[in-house]
Amino acid sequence: MTSITLDVPAYAEPVQPSTLRSGEVYFSLTFFDYEMLIPVIETIVYLERTLDEQFVFQDAASFQLGDVASGEEQVERRFFVYSEASLNSVFDGEHLIHGLLRCLRGRNGSKR
Repeated sequence: MTSITLDVPAYAEPVQPSTLRSGEVYFSLTFFDYEMLIPVIETIVYLERTLDEQFVFQDAASFQLGDVASGEEQVERRFFVYSEASLNSVFDGEHLIHGLLRCLRGRNGSKR
């Protein structure tokens, strides 16, 4: 079995407020543990920046459904509101992978 070596930054770089685009998919990456070995990933869609500098996202599943619901079914929508300081857990796809690779390396006991 061959090993793939990738250059991964020391820390995954979260999104910058200026790069957020309405309707684009992002990922919330948090961890169950302090060692950052058990990841929790939520797929979210950026909606808007509010007047009081809050960043609003919606869960991707309900965003994709839009206002369409079959029959009497109610679509549960979940919204996530981040301050600029709390955006450090929101990533685009490429940087999410960097964060997961760092987690995997930590789980395997690798420093690099």
